[in-house]
Formats: sequence, structure tokens, C-alpha cells
Amino acid sequence: MWAGVLLTLLGDGWSLGMFLFIYLPVLAVTFGLFGLAVPRIRRPRAVFGVALLLAGLCLAMQLACLGPGQGGPSEAIFVVGALPMGGGLAVWLATLNRAVDDRWHRSCNE
Repeated sequence: MWAGVLLTLLGDGWSLGMFLFIYLPVLAVTFGLFGLAVPRIRRPRAVFGVALLLAGLCLAMQLACLGPGQGGPSEAIFVVGALPMGGGLAVWLATLNRAVDDRWHRSCNE
């Protein structure tokens, strides 16, 4: 949502394209993977903390590549855009391991 506000204020030709083709897919992938991991996270505080961390990572990426006062998008958008997606993937993989461990322990105890 920050990108939408920022790009509306900038109002140049890059705004809509950046939001639709770069920021929106990054947010969709990052929080989609996080959404898959949420049921396997045991503590509500951890869910809130990880969500804040991923949101901060997305915000930092947006500000680094198209912050106020910059004329156009930076070429680093494609590299820095991978950071939030990597964070979402790391959370998903970490919780996936926990789900596999729980299933394995249940099957051994039956």
C-alpha cells in the first residue's frame, strides 16, 4: 500500500508500471508464502513479529529503489526485490521443516 501512495504522489510514467509489475508481485509472493507458514507457527507473537519484519523488508526495498526525490526507478529494483521474497521463502521453509518433523514423530509413536 505504501508503494501505491508513493507512486500516486510521484505521478510520473513509471508509477503504475512499477506498482503493477514489480511491487505488487513481490508483495503477493512474500505474503503468500508467509500465509502458508502462519498455521505452523505456534506463538501469535511470532506471527506478528515475522509479519512486521517482512513488511519492513518490503518497505525498505520500495524506499531504496524509488524513494521521494528520485527522478526514476533505480536499476537495483530487481536485485533488492528478491530480498522480501527470499524472506518469505525462508519463513515458509523453516516452518515446513517443523510440520514434517511433527508428522514423522507422530508416525513413529503410533
